[in-house]
Amino acid sequence: MTDTDRVENAQRLKVDDEFRKSFLEGLHTYLKSHMIRSRKGWTCGCDRMDDPAHKIYRHFIGFCNTRDIEWTTAHQIFREKYGEFYCDCDYLEFEEPIDKTVCLN
Repeated sequence: MTDTDRVENAQRLKVDDEFRKSFLEGLHTYLKSHMIRSRKGWTCGCDRMDDPAHKIYRHFIGFCNTRDIEWTTAHQIFREKYGEFYCDCDYLEFEEPIDKTVCLN
């Protein structure tokens, strides 16, 4: 897969609700299987925000690689849409808001 294909896959997160939902469900499963659960909750093991991105987001990057998604593009899309994600823990704790304009009945 080319870098262009990986960027295009990431761009789908912006426009394809089902793709984004599937991505987030898979991401949460992946994070729970790779992160450490302590008495205080889940931890990614990153305790310094001045660490390089490949360390702060290592699990997010790993998951993106399994889905052939360019991680920096995906990360930027989530930041633009939902705000800052400071580490893998933020992705695990994140739940996509339900669109209140959609009638569920």
